[in-house]
Amino acid sequence: MKRNFDIFRIDNILITAGCIFLFLVTAAGSSLVTELQKGLPVSYEKLPVLIFLAAGGIVMLSAGCYFRKSENRINSILKILNIASEVSLTELQQSTGFTREMIERAVLIINKKLPFYYVIDRESDTVTDGRLKTRLARIESCKF
Repeated sequence: MKRNFDIFRIDNILITAGCIFLFLVTAAGSSLVTELQKGLPVSYEKLPVLIFLAAGGIVMLSAGCYFRKSENRINSILKILNIASEVSLTELQQSTGFTREMIERAVLIINKKLPFYYVIDRESDTVTDGRLKTRLARIESCKF
């Protein structure tokens, strides 16, 4: 798998909106600074707007980065699962450094939002590609 999946999509929106808000804060803040440097009377009504825009931009960027980090974790687990059709949970924990709960949550999100289907087998402690999972029954003898 060569590409990362855009799982949440909200991270792109939040990061873009946060950057726009911070750009507006920078533009409005620079006009306020030039007014102060020129000695013009400054209306301090702009200050709450600047603070609001800055806080909103920081919150949006933080939330967007949180979702992007979670998305990158899921993509790293998905890359490993695409390479091997069956992976031990302990091997997956050691190779990614994520906890068992994080891996189980990632598999759940992969199954819900992406065109993949993985099964966590608790008996064998493995994650298996559900499309490849089959059951065979061997019958010794059949008496009718």
